[in-house]
Amino acid sequence: MIEIAKALSLNAKLIIFDEPTAALTETETAALFRVIRDLKKRNVAIIYISHRLEEIFDIADRVTVLKDGAGQGTFSVAEITTDDLITRMVGRGLSLHRRSDHTAATQDAVMLEVRHLSDHNLEKEVKTVLRDISFSVRAGEILALAGLCGAGRTELALSIFGARPRETGEILVSGKKVEIRSPGDAIAAGLAYLPEDRKDSGSKRPK
Repeated sequence: MIEIAKALSLNAKLIIFDEPTAALTETETAALFRVIRDLKKRNVAIIYISHRLEEIFDIADRVTVLKDGAGQGTFSVAEITTDDLITRMVGRGLSLHRRSDHTAATQDAVMLEVRHLSDHNLEKEVKTVLRDISFSVRAGEILALAGLCGAGRTELALSIFGARPRETGEILVSGKKVEIRSPGDAIAAGLAYLPEDRKDSGSKRPK
């Protein structure tokens, strides 16, 4: 928010926002959009870059689609749909199948189970990030990890994938205990990880 405020302080006639909401909360995003709408009323030209399509339809007048560095056309937001944008972005239509409800798949097989995962032995007086975490995920189920920044969500994912050491805990895949001490072990067990920083972390070869 401070960096955005610095850019606004220049009284520029054209402002380029490159994924400004990536690190903002919903409340901060709403505040930013109010600022952008005020700038628009003051005849400031704005280029807004985003992967979040709902933001495009919320604040943009026109949208230009890029695919592999090539322009796919410029369209009025009022005359294009989300499906049209996706088709032009990926080069083909996508059919998204959503469950009609959010009922957990309680009858399906457990694909992943984590038991009592911790950074360090809980009997030791050592500062930890992860403390006695247990959960399971069934086939066809989506489990969300929620928490504030620094709560340990990414650290938990890295620990399960073997990219971060852990002291205690068991991991079971399809009901069988597996030893995951590296990303290579995780991949061999059938796990995949899409990192938060895909440009940097996603390009590293697992060991």
